[in-house]
Amino acid sequence: MGRDKNEELARGRLRRPRKEGENAATVDWCESDAVLLQKTISTASARHCALRFGYSRDGGAYAVGVYAGEQYFTDYIRPSESIDDYLTELLKSLEEYDSEGQLPTGKTRAKR
Repeated sequence: MGRDKNEELARGRLRRPRKEGENAATVDWCESDAVLLQKTISTASARHCALRFGYSRDGGAYAVGVYAGEQYFTDYIRPSESIDDYLTELLKSLEEYDSEGQLPTGKTRAKR
C-alpha cells in the first residue's frame, strides 16, 4: 500500500502547487518571436551553453535557465516585461560569451 499523500506533503517530498489567483496573469511562449527564440537557442548551443525554458510554479512568469560552463541561473520574466526584449539581451550576452570565461555582467539574474 502506498503512502498517504498528506504524509508525503508533510515531509516535504511533494510540493503542493500554488493556487492561481482569479486575476493572476499567465504567460505563453507562443507570444515570443519564434525566429528570435530559435537564434537564441542556436547561439547558446554553438557556445556550449544550455537553456531551459518553462514557467514559474504559478504560471505567472516565464522561467529561463541558463547554463554556461560553471555558471547557472534562472531568470524570471514577468508578463509586464517583454519576453522578446529579454531574449534580445540574452542573445547579446551569449554572443559575447567565449565558453572559457563568464557571461558578461550587468545582466539581472534572479537565483532561486
